[in-house]
Amino acid sequence: MWGGTPLVETRVRVSEIIWGTADIILLSEDGKTVHIVDLKYGQGHIVSADLNYQALCYAIGAINHLEPAEQAKIEAVHVHIFQPRAGGEPWREWETTMAGVESAREKLLYAETMIRAGSVTLKTGSWCKFCDASAICPARAAEAREVARDVFGDNTPPPVETLSVDQISRIIELTPRVEEWLKAVHDLGVRKLERGEALPGYKLVNKIGNRKWTDEKAVSQTMQLYGVDPFTKPKLVTVAEAERRTAKAGVKLNLTSMVERPVTGQALVPMSDKRPANDAIAVFPKN
Repeated sequence: MWGGTPLVETRVRVSEIIWGTADIILLSEDGKTVHIVDLKYGQGHIVSADLNYQALCYAIGAINHLEPAEQAKIEAVHVHIFQPRAGGEPWREWETTMAGVESAREKLLYAETMIRAGSVTLKTGSWCKFCDASAICPARAAEAREVARDVFGDNTPPPVETLSVDQISRIIELTPRVEEWLKAVHDLGVRKLERGEALPGYKLVNKIGNRKWTDEKAVSQTMQLYGVDPFTKPKLVTVAEAERRTAKAGVKLNLTSMVERPVTGQALVPMSDKRPANDAIAVFPKN
């Protein structure tokens, strides 16, 4: 079954409630390896192929569609993540044995059993960014209240200069998740109004875009008639656009000696970031 022939945009199921649509599924011609290829087009979060449960769900669902004799032949699952816009290496791979796949299946089905039994513990993390229930999640709301309580107590926000270094670190750590939760609440409010529900104190109005010409040719002719130049001056294309154009033209042109990546400022990042820390004295010398 589909040995050597890729299945594109195929919906597969692990169970009744665990399912997904895989970008590409490929069973090797010898029937021993299932390949899962997943395109990630986002920029903000680099997706690892290692122990990627989304890809493993696709693999398990694909294997479920095979006949028992075909399932018995499979020895490995190979995960391919292609993420061209996130920076770094765009193509990431990971392989596991069928023992690893079965272990993942057991964990997924156990989690489903716990959810159905109502025995769950909500846990916040970076994954909340992609959760449709983020706006109504008690754990996310509690996290936001925790930040507010730690910083504000029962009073108005204190001057930032009075915060301890531990408070500053904790606030910085949780700020992205709180912002994501607030945005999710905002989006939920918009959806309720779009469905015709009432949201006390708020309404929907049209967004107005920037002004634009309705007839560019007429504008050009009119401005030139009065001696006004209607066109902007030519501007050099960006580095990325230059690379795209030379590649499209089939020209082998190396412009790297004319390219620089200037430092535009300082970025506050977790200690887990692989870049070396800046020397504060070198960056901000004392007077």
